Amino acid sequence: LFIPQAGWTVTYVDSEELTGEGANNGHAIHAIDGDSTTFWHTEWQAQDPPFPHEIQLDLGVPHAVNGLSLLSRHNSANGKIVGYELYLSMDGVAWGTPQGAGNFTYANVNAPGQRATVYFGAVDARFIKLVALSTTNPNSAHAQLAELQLTEYVGPGCGATGQNNQFV
Repeated sequence: LFIPQAGWTVTYVDSEELTGEGANNGHAIHAIDGDSTTFWHTEWQAQDPPFPHEIQLDLGVPHAVNGLSLLSRHNSANGKIVGYELYLSMDGVAWGTPQGAGNFTYANVNAPGQRATVYFGAVDARFIKLVALSTTNPNSAHAQLAELQLTEYVGPGCGATGQNNQFV
């Protein structure tokens, strides 16, 4: 079950393209706006900052987060996030060790609009930090993301475990 993005805010981003992608693209807020045709893109026009790239979000209230799903840009395959680390926190300051890390897998790395999802043991968190370590293009320092979505454990029985167990 995807956690509704209403009430989420971007608390930090290391890089975003503020002008080169047009008024409705490039900004980090577009990664959580619920619109698959807008996107966050790291800066490329004025500067070309290298990896890692990072986006931090405040979910507004705690959730039993148990998955991360990324939807790539709808009109370009370049810049899909592959190498990643995901951190979860209750206060947005103490991040600890990654809850998940590894490489996202896409059904077709050469096609735009692809989704990659990872699941892990549920952890109560209000803040998330996604660190992009690499993309599908090893010659590029750019990352892009149309939608960042999180899943929440809502079933009976075992709730948040706090275990770090998604390393691929």
